[in-house]
Amino acid sequence: LGSGKFKIQVEKRGPLAAREFMIPDAAIEDYLENDIETVLRAYARTMAADVEIAKRFGELNLETARKEITEEYAKLSARAKTPEEKTKLHKARDRDIRDIAAIRDRLRGTYKIPSDPDGIIVRTGRVISSLNYMRMLGGMTISAVPDLARTVMAHGILNTVGDGIVPLIRNWSGARLAATEVKLAGTALDMVLDSRAMSLADVMDDFGRHSKFERAVQAGARNFGVITLMAPWNAALKQFAGLVTMTRMLRAMERVAAGKAHRKDVAMLASGGISETHAIRIAEQFAKHGSKDGGVWFANTAAWDKGARPAIEAFRAALVRDVDRIIVTPGQERPLWMSTETGRLLGQFKSFAISSMQRVLISGLQQRDMATLNGAALMIALGGLATILRSKVAGQPVPDLSDRQKQGQFLVEAIDRSGLTGWLMEANSMTEKMTGGAVGLSALTGKPVSRYAQRNVTASLIGPTAGTVEDFIRVTQAGFSDQWSERETKAMRRLVPYNNVFYARQMFDAAESGINAFFGVPEKAAARH
Repeated sequence: LGSGKFKIQVEKRGPLAAREFMIPDAAIEDYLENDIETVLRAYARTMAADVEIAKRFGELNLETARKEITEEYAKLSARAKTPEEKTKLHKARDRDIRDIAAIRDRLRGTYKIPSDPDGIIVRTGRVISSLNYMRMLGGMTISAVPDLARTVMAHGILNTVGDGIVPLIRNWSGARLAATEVKLAGTALDMVLDSRAMSLADVMDDFGRHSKFERAVQAGARNFGVITLMAPWNAALKQFAGLVTMTRMLRAMERVAAGKAHRKDVAMLASGGISETHAIRIAEQFAKHGSKDGGVWFANTAAWDKGARPAIEAFRAALVRDVDRIIVTPGQERPLWMSTETGRLLGQFKSFAISSMQRVLISGLQQRDMATLNGAALMIALGGLATILRSKVAGQPVPDLSDRQKQGQFLVEAIDRSGLTGWLMEANSMTEKMTGGAVGLSALTGKPVSRYAQRNVTASLIGPTAGTVEDFIRVTQAGFSDQWSERETKAMRRLVPYNNVFYARQMFDAAESGINAFFGVPEKAAARH
């Protein structure tokens, strides 16, 4: 942080950096990025974090925060009784300073930037990540069906129905207007940004001209959420969750202002960072500019008084926090190693499991109320529905529930698909792969969880890129030999973007079968002589 062991001095960048070469645009037209959407994405990504960090801490290098941390640990160290305690405190201080710097840099998109961002290795890794996303997550919308239960888990059945479903029926236009408030807060913008899907896939919104192929891959990744219907799904669910959350927050703030707040009201507002002063101020502005119509509570922050800016920011920040917690959107829960170039490849597609552990499982265990129980039960039920839907889309028979063992297998599948278990199922999969199924749930149920059944040991341990490389090598080797079989055709298909988009899957299945029939591809490769 500017001095000592951790150097986190911040330089000006992007739009704030001065131009060293004042070259007329016309002279370098061929090298300029003229796509306004791409330019604005880069501008927003660069400036938004810097503005908010500077607003919160008054500086970007966080020197004041470092000094406060150092001073606090100095006081603790002075009271330490043994050298071992002091050493332990010094290590904790260094970790805290490192972590706050790392979080700051992750928000700014500058954490562990490679020395040569335009190097062939870095660019290849990002292309592979984007291709993995487009090849493997075509069914993510079906997998997201359990998201429907998250509002129930966070707010309870009665609040979800009374503050969400009923207002949608009674006052559809008012509910749509209230949804704009959620967008103004900075969430539920997936139709434009597709931020949740890209976060789940650990795909960066990369900026740079690079080659035509790379730009095509970037464009495909940015639009993949719309193609799979994940973007509209995310936008709709976040708007609904925001509608319920906004109503509950405003109702709680009215009670705080009237001196009739319940303990749960205070806890809910405090978890969103809203103090009593802010709650009273927000309630005043809502009474003056907001509306209640047909069960829809519309904050209308765009019309609030100019002097109410701190209250607006507090309200919107709390709304975003709760919505992104309900409809799990990966954030700072990921370990630091997953934010490096290598870590993104090794840990790709694991962000949801890690975030879900924090925002669903641990949060639910802390909440410990009837809403958690009802929401968890509904998530498992919808996880079972997702399992059935995926079987139908894949042209496979629906799960057989004819005996207890098969019912147990289906229950495990439903729990896995529900998203309740976080990374525990990932750990189970790795354990089963390494022990050949001797240890893990499959040893109890007699069948591995289907989501991991096709993974090999390498892919389970070091991510989907290993599977991509393996498929490419398999296809290449078979192409230069007489060992081509249906396995190689399937491997070749897995390399094709969009091959498992759920509504197009049957078309790809038919194409795969047609290719095998046309070329007389055997079921298994012929033995070498």
